[in-house]
Amino acid sequence: MIMLFDQDYATEAYAEEKARRRERIGEIKGAVSAFQDVGMSIEEIIHRLAAKFDITAKKASKYVRKFWKK
Repeated sequence: MIMLFDQDYATEAYAEEKARRRERIGEIKGAVSAFQDVGMSIEEIIHRLAAKFDITAKKASKYVRKFWKK
C-alpha cells in the first residue's frame, strides 16, 4: 500500500488550520464589539468587516448577527 501523505503531518496541518480559524473568528468578534461600542450602524459594521477581513457582505452579516451584543 502506498501512502500519499504522512498522517502526522496531516493531523498537525489540520490542527494549525483550526487554530488559525479560531483566532480569526476571535478577531472578527472583537471587531464587531469595538465597532458596536463606538456606535456604528449594523450596515457600516458589515461593510467594514467585509473589507477588513476580505469576506463577503453575506458572511460579514452572519458574523454581525452572531456576535452583536444585545
